[in-house]
Amino acid sequence: MKRNRQDALSHEGRWRPVICLSMVWLCFGVSFAQIKTHFFHTETFRTDEGLNHNLVYDFKADRNGMLWVQSVGHLQLFDGRTFIDMNHQMSGEPIYGKFSHGYEQDLYFLSGNSLSKLNTDQYTKPNSLRLTLPPITAEWKSYNFLYETRQQLFIWNTHDQLYQIDKATLDILNVITTPYIPHNRLIFYDIDPEIIDDTVVQYVDSTYRLISLDVRSGHFTVETQLPKAAALVQVSKDTIITIDREYIHIHVPGQQHSIPLPGEPRNFQGGGVLQVDKNRLLVALSNSIYEFHIRHQAWTAVYEKAGGEPLVEPRLRKLEQDIYGNIYFSTFNNGLVKIHPRNPGFDFIGKNDQYRYFVKCLSVSEQENLVLVGTLEEGLVLFDTLGQFKKRLLEFPDGSIHPYINGIVKLSESRFIIFTENAYLLQVHQDQYHISHIPGLDKSWPSYYNVNIPSGQNKVFYKSVYKGLLEIHDSIRVTFKLHPDSPLNGSIAVTPSGDSYWAVADGRLIELDPTLQTVRQEWTLPRIGFTRCLMAYNDNRLLLGGDVGLFMIQTGPDVKILNRLYDKVVYAILPGDTPEEFWFSTDYGLFKLKADLQLVHYSKESGLQENEFNTSSCFKTASGKLYFGGINGITSFYPFKVNESADHIITYVSSLSVNNNVIGRFFHTRPDSLYTFSHRENKLGIDLLGKGNKSPKSYNYQYFMKGLNQHWIDLGRENKINFHLIPGLYTFYYHIGDGFNPNAAPEHYLRIRILPPFYRRSWFILCGMLLLGGLVAYIIRLNKKRQTMKLNYEFQMKQKIQNERMRISRELHDNIGAQMGTVKRNLNFLITGGTSLSPDQVMKKMVDLETISTQINQELRDTIWVTQHEEISVFDFIARLKSYVFQTLGPESECRVFYLEHCDTKFLLGPFTALNVHRICQEAINNAVKHAGATEIKISFEGYGPAFKVRIKDNGKGFALDQVKDGYGLKHIRQRAAFIDAELNIESTPLEGTTIEVKLKPPESPDQLKDL
Repeated sequence: MKRNRQDALSHEGRWRPVICLSMVWLCFGVSFAQIKTHFFHTETFRTDEGLNHNLVYDFKADRNGMLWVQSVGHLQLFDGRTFIDMNHQMSGEPIYGKFSHGYEQDLYFLSGNSLSKLNTDQYTKPNSLRLTLPPITAEWKSYNFLYETRQQLFIWNTHDQLYQIDKATLDILNVITTPYIPHNRLIFYDIDPEIIDDTVVQYVDSTYRLISLDVRSGHFTVETQLPKAAALVQVSKDTIITIDREYIHIHVPGQQHSIPLPGEPRNFQGGGVLQVDKNRLLVALSNSIYEFHIRHQAWTAVYEKAGGEPLVEPRLRKLEQDIYGNIYFSTFNNGLVKIHPRNPGFDFIGKNDQYRYFVKCLSVSEQENLVLVGTLEEGLVLFDTLGQFKKRLLEFPDGSIHPYINGIVKLSESRFIIFTENAYLLQVHQDQYHISHIPGLDKSWPSYYNVNIPSGQNKVFYKSVYKGLLEIHDSIRVTFKLHPDSPLNGSIAVTPSGDSYWAVADGRLIELDPTLQTVRQEWTLPRIGFTRCLMAYNDNRLLLGGDVGLFMIQTGPDVKILNRLYDKVVYAILPGDTPEEFWFSTDYGLFKLKADLQLVHYSKESGLQENEFNTSSCFKTASGKLYFGGINGITSFYPFKVNESADHIITYVSSLSVNNNVIGRFFHTRPDSLYTFSHRENKLGIDLLGKGNKSPKSYNYQYFMKGLNQHWIDLGRENKINFHLIPGLYTFYYHIGDGFNPNAAPEHYLRIRILPPFYRRSWFILCGMLLLGGLVAYIIRLNKKRQTMKLNYEFQMKQKIQNERMRISRELHDNIGAQMGTVKRNLNFLITGGTSLSPDQVMKKMVDLETISTQINQELRDTIWVTQHEEISVFDFIARLKSYVFQTLGPESECRVFYLEHCDTKFLLGPFTALNVHRICQEAINNAVKHAGATEIKISFEGYGPAFKVRIKDNGKGFALDQVKDGYGLKHIRQRAAFIDAELNIESTPLEGTTIEVKLKPPESPDQLKDL
């Protein structure tokens, strides 16, 4: 138990042994007679509900009220509705062992010789703190927890060694040899802080002696001799309780008090002992769990399931309680059972019989101590007001069998009309029952839904049935009269209010006079579903219950619905014991409507027979006791005895998963919590959990996601929500309560951010904009540069064209002009001196003229060739040069020409570059043929791209470069190479030949203008 509960026995109020001795005789006399039966709602969890195995070895509640369960080779966490695998905290070894006591909130698990500290703050985190104790080889030896203090654990190896371990670090502080071999640890609870001592360890040895160990000195002391017992509990510093097969013994210094066990003590298994507060002890015997009051030294209660079933089987293993007051116990191979704390104000009727009673109608006579229960299939069943079974009537005196009881009308405290297909008069007197048939009832009059109308004045009773209003007279004999034309036809909701009756029939709210025949006022109801019950709230207001909730209606001249108090089906309404207090039944238990219109919810966890009730199945006695009938019996109570303690629901996000991977369990959200995920982590699963006095399965879950919707979405009992979110910021609000509350304050929330892809994030967009701006600026700058280059290009183009014009002029002037001058001189010579020339001389002059004319023609063709093309490929250049060589040498020339091509023939040359290279080649070939007397010329074309070069090598007579001045031909070759910025190499050796190589230079940059 946790420190936040009450202290065990206060210093001022701790009872004294002398007082106890004086009360022993009284305790013996009343310990059994005063036992009261408590009917608790229980939940059983087995493998079908997710438990790994029905055989539970050990379990323990942690600081958050979560239950750690160790079954066969498995460690699980139970949150009240779901079992979660926790084997990841044990590093994969076989799991079999025990939990520590859990004092000071930390929880440890001892499996074999491995001690682990369980992570109870981050459940998804693997175990990070562990201690491996020395291995034990003997089969009969093992490690067990013996004692726990605030800072230390004491673990013994079932023989003679006691390990003192620091809880914070799991370091072994000391190993102590125990001369008194421990038998078992002395169970203690932290209800009384004085029990826990950091310096003295107490345990019971194998001979049941109480041993104290002073940790500081290592000294052992025998405190007292205890009787052999199946269970030992230390409830205060000087009080120990032992239980054997027949008695519970209370040991105080120098004294012992023994009280017999109730039930069947011979089958007592031991171990199932739990101290729930400073005064109460729960003891599991063979047939049930009993409550023992320590201060009064008496058995005060026995716990049983609602429905009369035994609470436990004989072999119960362990009892445990969590911080919410829920009690758990495990059995041998029968799973885990949860007992919910009970509101002591509720009683249950219908528990002592083997049948499940679906209560159709009921009536009560407190004078005769009688509760009449009309069922759907089990006939008429009679109980006393304490719930003890009296009689079941299925076959009636006229020989007919009636399992279905339609209704019960109470004529007096001892006379009742029982409606089946027929009508019967039941008369009661001191547990004597006389029943007789009442003639005059048509079988077609009663209906499934009918209602008794409160009256009884002048021995006239009314019942609304399907075909009208049934009037019942109780005089010398009981007679019936049907009013088929009554305004109440088909109504099952009728209530008196002042001097009027109000009813709902066919979607109309009507006010009738006391005779139930005259309509005073009629009003059409809005579409609010099927109406099941009606009750006067005060002089001018009504409560109306039906399939869609509970409504407050204002009557008088202005009839209207004021508000909706509850939003689910309402079956029956009864007034409480204070003004403007009402109780109503639903499918989720009972609700109390307080004068301030606040609702208080009670469910089967509070001690109701069931959560589901039936239409018009209710009754209020003259003493103020309320009875509500349900699907398995009756819940009865005095409203003033029902504890109204609020159920403080602690809300958890039980799991948060992303793309089906759990990233967090059982955490409370904080205002500053923000969970950020990438755009790929957009499949979110959120499980909610409500922890309180009820089962988490009984709470109502609702949520809304700001960013998706703005109104609460009712999940009902479902607690799982899945989202597939687009990038954005969301706030997930959730609320857990007894029912759906559309006006719930958004107190609990979880903020979630889904990041967009990187290309949609602000930094990327900003960088993109900057990059785009830079690109635009670059394009503008580049465009401006290109415009400048274009202008420069156009200027250079014009300049080059002008230069080329001048070069062509010079070309024509230097070459063709000079040759034309020669032609002119020769012609003048022939004209003026032709008579003095011989015919051979004339012929020679004419041949010279023809040769010169041919050269002029070739020069003009070359000039026209380059001027007609913007670009000339290497292929065309080579072809042009070959054509020139062929025309120059002729077919009968003795000079042989060889070509070698290792170049990119697709590469383009500027036209004037091609012309100048072509002129250089022409000059080189002419020099080789005419002047050098070469008989062999090798022309090679090499290089790729801009590094194109032409080499012309002849085998002529050659010359010495250092002894020969540049003639007209070499001079022109150098000028033309310099003009196109080409690299020129001339090599010549006398009598061996000459090599002339012209090589184009690659441009220095891509933006360099191509030579035109």
